[in-house]
Amino acid sequence: MKKKSSWPYIIIGAIILNIIAAIYTVYLSLDYPADNDESFFMPYQDVERNYEELKQKAANFDKYYNLQITNPSTKLKVNYKKAYIVDDSLNITLQNLKTSNDDIKIKAKLTRPHTKKEDANLNLELKNNSIILNTKELAEGRWNLLLQLSLNDDTSKFYKIEFCKKQCSSNK
Repeated sequence: MKKKSSWPYIIIGAIILNIIAAIYTVYLSLDYPADNDESFFMPYQDVERNYEELKQKAANFDKYYNLQITNPSTKLKVNYKKAYIVDDSLNITLQNLKTSNDDIKIKAKLTRPHTKKEDANLNLELKNNSIILNTKELAEGRWNLLLQLSLNDDTSKFYKIEFCKKQCSSNK
């Protein structure tokens, strides 16, 4: 009797596993495609096209204002980025450096890092140099606050603030 070789089965199995892995990768990428990143409240093509202008507007904004967050912070084990720990509110202070003009326009969006299902546009206001985001009703876990602060057409800046409601599971 001839002994059968198992190599053809291993090769066919490896090819099938690679095809399954490729299909699964495409499936995962469709859930959160990179071109849907809205950190600048515009499509990435517009950000790419106007990046130098956005940098200049941010530099102009930095001449007039300094943004500080008073909540305690931690480093996430997931991506080693700074995240703020919140219970009831996220407290943002906007220190006025040079101007007396308090007509700051705020565009804000609350989102989760892994899904768009809970995205919400917010109406935040600057009161006494503070922006307070009430987080009492939010589910526990990681959140992103996307902000655009504008003084005029030539002075604006985008912020992406990551925070955790209660304790992040990645930091326990």
